[in-house]
Amino acid sequence: MTSTPKQVLEHCLFAATFNNYVEIEKWVSGLHDDYADSIVASVFAVTEDQLQSLENSWVGFVASLRSLNARNSR
Repeated sequence: MTSTPKQVLEHCLFAATFNNYVEIEKWVSGLHDDYADSIVASVFAVTEDQLQSLENSWVGFVASLRSLNARNSR
């Protein structure tokens, strides 16, 4: 079965979010060498909030694509 461009975009957005999260988690884990646990926890919390906001934006974007696709297929 062939994927539609919309399905490919949705998959790419999910993969990008996951890969960014993994890379940031590695970076934050490396901060333990130089900073106290409380500072590392704060940095991780901020980056996690930013990634959640980004993911919410992408979910909204995908929902908009679905809505446009539904309107165009009528």
